[in-house]
Amino acid sequence: MLSDGQVNNAGITGTIVTDPDGFRSAIAADQAGVGKINWKEIMIEPFEQAEECLKVNYYGPKRIIEALTPLLQLSDSPRIVNVSSSAGKLKASHGHMFTANRWELVRVGRLVWSTPLQRVTFFRTGVSVSKLRNTFLDVLLQNVINEWAKGVLNDAQNLTEERVDEVLKEFLKDFKEGLLEAHSWPSYLSAYIVSKAALNACTRILARKYPTFCINCVCPGFVKTDMNYNNGILTVEEGAESPVSLALLPDGGLLVNSLFERSCLNFD
Repeated sequence: MLSDGQVNNAGITGTIVTDPDGFRSAIAADQAGVGKINWKEIMIEPFEQAEECLKVNYYGPKRIIEALTPLLQLSDSPRIVNVSSSAGKLKASHGHMFTANRWELVRVGRLVWSTPLQRVTFFRTGVSVSKLRNTFLDVLLQNVINEWAKGVLNDAQNLTEERVDEVLKEFLKDFKEGLLEAHSWPSYLSAYIVSKAALNACTRILARKYPTFCINCVCPGFVKTDMNYNNGILTVEEGAESPVSLALLPDGGLLVNSLFERSCLNFD
């Protein structure tokens, strides 16, 4: 059995941290639930950075997939793993951007979006179905506050690459014209959130286009990396656990792998 996989882990925030020490202090304060943080005082989001964020986080993986798909089609068990993010979802769930204990973040990190079967799979967590629905379903879409964009990206049956591009073009247009707040886009980390929501949408499109592939999104959790000045909670090894597990699943592993405790929900 020939098995080949592709893991796409591209990520920049689309921001410039102007006060690294303030950034570290803000994360510590947010984890402790102390005070209200004005992120605009410690980081800025220039338009050029937003453009670059979309290029790296969305168009980069998309182009790599397009280039390597002919090779994956030669495999008996092709799989694609897109490393996405639910950092914005943590804010919506807990009231703070980074507030969550270690095991909650491990749960997030082990949340897998299994698009071929239109379901969510999560590993070894004991999280109830109702908890999962309320907290982690539709990764990032609750943070894309713009109702039109949310509707487009969540319309799985009619979703196309062209429609995703429309959302990104409209986002950049509003960004350039200073209309993000007026049109209800995310107030901070806006390009990052939109880029990852677009990557999730791309994953759904690919899964429909290549039904014999095992294609998933995964959030590694709040991992210590250069992107957050090593202020995450999970180690790099812990963050890599879920993407690697997906990349190395045996053929049909999403259905029969006994190492995982899982539950499934429809996206709708």
